[in-house]
Amino acid sequence: MQWMQTAHYNCSTVGFSAVDLNGDIYLAGAISGPAAMYIHKYAPNGNLIWSDTSGTTWGVQTGGVVVDDSGSAYTCFETVCASYNPSGTIRIGNSYYPSGLMYLVKYSPAGQVIWVKSQGNASTPRAMTIDSNGFIYVTGQWAGGGWFITKFDPAGNSVLSIPYGSICISLDGANNIYLPGKKIDPSGNLVWTSPPVAMMAADSIGNTYVSDQGANGVSSLTKVNMNGQVAWTFTVPYQGGCSVYCSNNSVYVGGAYGSGTAIGMCMYKYDSNGNQLWNWLLADPTNLNYPYHYTPRGKIKAENGIVYFSGYKQMQCSEAFLVKLLEPGIITGLINNKNSDAISVSPNPSSSFFTINIKKVENDPISIQVVDALGKIVYTKQVSSFGTEINETIDLTGFPKGVYVLELNSPHFKQSRKLIVE
Repeated sequence: MQWMQTAHYNCSTVGFSAVDLNGDIYLAGAISGPAAMYIHKYAPNGNLIWSDTSGTTWGVQTGGVVVDDSGSAYTCFETVCASYNPSGTIRIGNSYYPSGLMYLVKYSPAGQVIWVKSQGNASTPRAMTIDSNGFIYVTGQWAGGGWFITKFDPAGNSVLSIPYGSICISLDGANNIYLPGKKIDPSGNLVWTSPPVAMMAADSIGNTYVSDQGANGVSSLTKVNMNGQVAWTFTVPYQGGCSVYCSNNSVYVGGAYGSGTAIGMCMYKYDSNGNQLWNWLLADPTNLNYPYHYTPRGKIKAENGIVYFSGYKQMQCSEAFLVKLLEPGIITGLINNKNSDAISVSPNPSSSFFTINIKKVENDPISIQVVDALGKIVYTKQVSSFGTEINETIDLTGFPKGVYVLELNSPHFKQSRKLIVE
């Protein structure tokens, strides 16, 4: 794990995340007591760039956050008038709007509110997404009952509204709309239906991948082809129904594991045939000192070997989080030495000894860690040297065969390498 950020609000709900073309990350959600909507923008290193909140109301439901190619962010949320807000208004940016409605808000890359739009009716957003042309899709429930999907153009005008909806929504490359158990064409016509499920995501050609937790407590991952037929399904060793993402013929699934108050979170990556490529666990749920219940129920985004996902952790009160995770074998890059040859490992693969050569620029101590496929640190050492080059040998004799990640950290650089124990 590269870093974790939290919303830093007491009792903040599950965070929804998005990533722009510059690698900046957005986290949005709701706060209770007093209630408000929040949106944060972070740099790739996890530093906060800007944040905004909208309030005050009582009872806020956030539907998510999406980002277009220009770096503008969009979020939607429901508001309910509070007794301590007798004017019946909510502040969004520097203006006030009537409470009790759902709003879609556009922010500039610098965090200014560009416009605020409303459907004009009381409704609760559940999820949102955006297509390559900048059209925004929001799904949710009307206050009087029934589901909806509303499609907004880049200016925030409603161009399509249909009576379908769910807790998640996904698009394929042709802008067909997918809900759990439904495919809808770009004009709003129902194409096919299948049994309702929990969380799902569509790939570019219209296959959908479903993470579900059955009534018997057994979780599964299922691939449904573009015609609505089951291609494969299998049980999984974690609690499904959390979050799913598709990218480059790969499927990323977030889940939870453990029981009681000691529930950790995990991330699994599969290929399109259902073969597991790697998994990552946050913590050991058998550790009685582990105080949090982590659940990745937000959005997953994975590009170029970097995975971002969000959710909430809970002890006495929930708090939204955002995680940046590096896939095994991916290089993060040096800070002061951008030559990729500055660090080498040999032999690799090896059954025992690995020699690490580091061409240093700064005279700093270096932390060496080896992490297994479950995300556990299995080797650690601190190296102190004041020369311009370090040669350090680590002994992994007796370690189980497989792929490990070598992590090197100092105040001036951070890199990872894949190690293969044979």
